[in-house]
Amino acid sequence: MSKTALSLVAILCTMEIAFAQAGSDAPLEGSSNDSSKNETSSRRNPHLDNVAPVLSERVPDIGRAAFDGNLGMIRQLISSGANVEATGADGRAPLLLAAAGGHLEAVSVLLDAGARVNARDRAGATALHWATRRGEDRVALLILQHKPEVNVQDDAGDTPLMLAANAGNTNVVQALLSLGAKPELKDKFGLTAEEYAKINKYDDIVVLLRSGRK
Repeated sequence: MSKTALSLVAILCTMEIAFAQAGSDAPLEGSSNDSSKNETSSRRNPHLDNVAPVLSERVPDIGRAAFDGNLGMIRQLISSGANVEATGADGRAPLLLAAAGGHLEAVSVLLDAGARVNARDRAGATALHWATRRGEDRVALLILQHKPEVNVQDDAGDTPLMLAANAGNTNVVQALLSLGAKPELKDKFGLTAEEYAKINKYDDIVVLLRSGRK
């Protein structure tokens, strides 16, 4: 196993312990409250309006199940031949919805079923964008183990690194930098990941991003 893979495993193990101690918040709007079937989201990004709608019109059953973290339904639909790339009106595939919902095991099941890790919605966002935007550290770290494009920019120019820095996700920032994320990239407002970290007073992330410059 490479040093990068080992570091990601170590970070993920650290996050699992932290999340187990902290617990998780209530499910996102539109998700089921049946914890016997569904995973729940951690919703850890303090700078995001987490009640903003994620589900669009004409979401296929597998997409709704992914957002809800309904593992039984996801597996049943996949076994019945459901398309793991099926999208609603906004182009969000089930993998993106599972990542937005913070559902670690649902993301794993979909990736194992062949979901494209770099699939993008109509706004140009990938599952990694959604995981970092919503502060879903464990999901982001899992996605990173599947070798996604780390410097992809959505239609607003955001990279996963910018979103992780804005959310204060130190472990994800560190992992992204180790995989070649570029801290010098700017969004459509001309801001870098470091500037978002400065705005939110994440000094440790500022230091990491400065050390990650070429």
